[in-house]
This record gives sequence, structure tokens and C-alpha cells, in this order.
Amino acid sequence: MQQIADQYRDADSVSVAIICTRPDGTSVDPKSWMPAPRTRPAPIPAMAGPRWTDLLIQLTESAFITDEVAAEADQENSAPPDGTAHRKLVDAISIKLGGPQHPKL
Repeated sequence: MQQIADQYRDADSVSVAIICTRPDGTSVDPKSWMPAPRTRPAPIPAMAGPRWTDLLIQLTESAFITDEVAAEADQENSAPPDGTAHRKLVDAISIKLGGPQHPKL
């Protein structure tokens, strides 16, 4: 082993290959012995209470603005949607977080 090391001591780059054989002489891929690298699932973004509250306030404000736009819309044209979808989303998020529904928003 020392003789091999002495031969390549001054080499700029050396490539090393591992050759594994079974007792019967058949070759074996050494990568098959190694476990596959573990992959971590992507982290799920978490929001703290104040950020959820901010989101719910923004959705409620959007519902109000959408209602105002719908009220001012020309009746001859198809009316734009009101803020019902925003309020349903606020209720769904609130319930998922363990809070109450907000039917009077």
C-alpha cells in the first residue's frame, strides 16, 4: 500500500475507484451497500397568531370594499361579486384555527 501511495504522491489529480467482488468473483457496485440519502420534506410555512389576525382583517376589509363596489355597480351590467367569498374564507380560517364563525362581518 505504501508503494502505491509513493507512486502517486506528486500527482496533480488522482481518481480513485473502489472495486468490490464477491467470493465467487462477480463484481458488486459499492453504491448498493450505501443507504439512500435522506430527503427532508419541504417545511410548511407557519404563521403566528398576529399574522393570522392580520390576514383575517385584510380579508374582512376586502369583503367591505367588494360590497361597496357591488353596491355602486350599474344595474344594467352584470353586477360584480360581493364580499361573500371573502367572508366565507374568514369563517373557514377562523374555524380551522379553533375560533368562532363571524356571521355579522
